[in-house]
Amino acid sequence: MPCFWVTPAFNTTPFETEWPEKLLKSAITKFGRWDDDALRLVHTPDLCGPLVIDDTWGHSFAMATAYELGDTETYTALRAWCDRAWEPIYSDGEFAYGFNLGEAFPRGIINHIQGLSLVGGPGSAARMYNEPNLKKFDQPTLTGVDYPNLAVRQAYYDENRHALALAITPGQDSSPVGSPTSLRVINLGDAQPMILEDGVKSDQWQVTGLRSRWSPRGPFVDTAIEAVRAASYERGSCLSARTTWDISLSGLPLRRPG
Repeated sequence: MPCFWVTPAFNTTPFETEWPEKLLKSAITKFGRWDDDALRLVHTPDLCGPLVIDDTWGHSFAMATAYELGDTETYTALRAWCDRAWEPIYSDGEFAYGFNLGEAFPRGIINHIQGLSLVGGPGSAARMYNEPNLKKFDQPTLTGVDYPNLAVRQAYYDENRHALALAITPGQDSSPVGSPTSLRVINLGDAQPMILEDGVKSDQWQVTGLRSRWSPRGPFVDTAIEAVRAASYERGSCLSARTTWDISLSGLPLRRPG
């Protein structure tokens, strides 16, 4: 089964590259089948007899391994087979493969493995293990999202600009577009924040409450800030801040990006 070759191959990539490369090439040699420019990994006749059946798990981990190693040629060929044969579905704001199973919901675990070859870039898994971002636990953080009505397209803290960039969109086809929604940002510090909505400075915010909290430096006061009135908050919106106020964003009307 291809999965027994390429699953450990991917899981080893954070620590070395030579062995995963050998496993990936060996799996393709043993289990790979070409269909024009597309490459598929299939189970052996020992399991399936005369049937030719994809090992979706193994194929997906082979893609993830090729992606992590920067093997663009192999990755492109494996991806071509997925897009051709695995019933790609874009619905309700989400993308998944249906695998032609006729089920109400796409299979989760294989689609999750697919995600490893759709985010980051070559070497990203290695960096996750070997260069973990521990600063994020003290940096501005998005929380309290009105899910599933609201989906987050981006939440990224730019350390150089001291800015948390947020982009939101309706989370599902049935989201009540035009109705109020909410989200919350924490770890924003002790300086007055500046808030931009679609690149324009917003003054629709005010201090609404105080509460005490204990920290290693002793008791201190956090300030909560929320919208005075409903304000448009669409994709591309940016919330900028100088370090650590707790900010509550509420009463934001949900609108589809135009």
